[in-house]
Amino acid sequence: MRQELDRRAEEIREVTVSTLTALANALDLRNPHFQGHSKAVAMQAAAIAHALGCDDDEVEAVRTSGLLHDVGMMAIPDTLIGKPDSLTDEEFEIIRTHCDRGVEILEPMSHLGRSIRYVYEHHERWDGSGYPLGKKEDEISLGGQIVGISEAWTAILESRAYRTGRSREEGLKILEDKRGVWFSPEVTDALRHADVGMI
Repeated sequence: MRQELDRRAEEIREVTVSTLTALANALDLRNPHFQGHSKAVAMQAAAIAHALGCDDDEVEAVRTSGLLHDVGMMAIPDTLIGKPDSLTDEEFEIIRTHCDRGVEILEPMSHLGRSIRYVYEHHERWDGSGYPLGKKEDEISLGGQIVGISEAWTAILESRAYRTGRSREEGLKILEDKRGVWFSPEVTDALRHADVGMI
């Protein structure tokens, strides 16, 4: 009986993640600069989690949240997502709400467990300068940090409507200069050992 319940729970989780991944893919297609973004973040996050010695369940939770980290962007107007120049302060505040919107979308799917927290925290920063809550240091889950640095790394390397992507060397220098500021030293160091080379 227990095995059957576990099997059904896993099937439900897989269907949910597949459905949400399809939605994330649709989000990526809203703008040519974001195509493949969610998958790249998921792969990078899983590689970092593995490099840090996380168990299989945690690696999967991190990978899932990497796929879904921007699901809240579905609630953000296309005019902001595809804006060809820098955002105003007011526009950036709207963009920042995507973490809250993501939790609202995912919360009914409680079987996603800690992946929902990681989605919520992926823009928090080690020094407290991030959002939505301005958490700092160990207030941020390890999974949230892993997804956060994976998203930051991917975004640095990708081109956007208003800028071209940086080289890997430039990207590593940016994140190493922010070691212990944006992300913990441990997580920052793990990125160098776990770059999956997908961008």
